[in-house]
Amino acid sequence: MGLMADLAMEGVLGGTVSLYDIDREATEHNAVIGNRLSAREEAVGKWNYIVADSLKEALGCSNFVVISVLPGTFEEMESDVHEPEKYGIYQSVGDTVGSGEIIRALRTIPIFREIAEAIKETAPDAAMRYSERRSFWRWH
Repeated sequence: MGLMADLAMEGVLGGTVSLYDIDREATEHNAVIGNRLSAREEAVGKWNYIVADSLKEALGCSNFVVISVLPGTFEEMESDVHEPEKYGIYQSVGDTVGSGEIIRALRTIPIFREIAEAIKETAPDAAMRYSERRSFWRWH
């Protein structure tokens, strides 16, 4: 909810946030949360959160695109940390650096490619931001 809270406290900007996820139920819950947050009296930023039926619909005429993806299952994410341990490579739980990140990048990069193609086609002038820092951006 960090981005939604930040937007709610931004008094200069306002508008529509179009949400899309392959899990529509989760998207609908996020829209409810965002709209309730925006409706609060102390929220100076007024945003309308809507649910899109497709990635291209969500992009529409976007000025900004924020990507937040969690590729794979929790079992797959577990392998990001524990598979390298079989070879004597120990890392913290985080999977944003090292061998664990390489495994996760192999799942994430194809998703980003699909999203980037959709942005290029649907909203080519939009600014894009990924919600988590990944060092694989440096080597891909």
